[in-house]
Amino acid sequence: MKALRIATRTIAVLLLTYLFARLWLRSSESERFWTWLNSLLANGSNPGLTSDVELITVLAVALTGAVIVVYLSLKLWQVVIKYGRN
Repeated sequence: MKALRIATRTIAVLLLTYLFARLWLRSSESERFWTWLNSLLANGSNPGLTSDVELITVLAVALTGAVIVVYLSLKLWQVVIKYGRN
């Protein structure tokens, strides 16, 4: 049962990470962030480096956000189950 719980949480975190990263990379804010980062890192001379740094940053933030969302949802679920019985 514990392995199933861990697998379910892992899948939920990975799916949310993918969703958050995809939503960000499709937004107009992503382009603004990339432009700002490109001017900051390489003065516009190395767009590949900027793209790599942006992707790593987005994945790290998306993963962190997904872990927080899954953790808080499970805690909320436990509270609902605990007080729902009474």
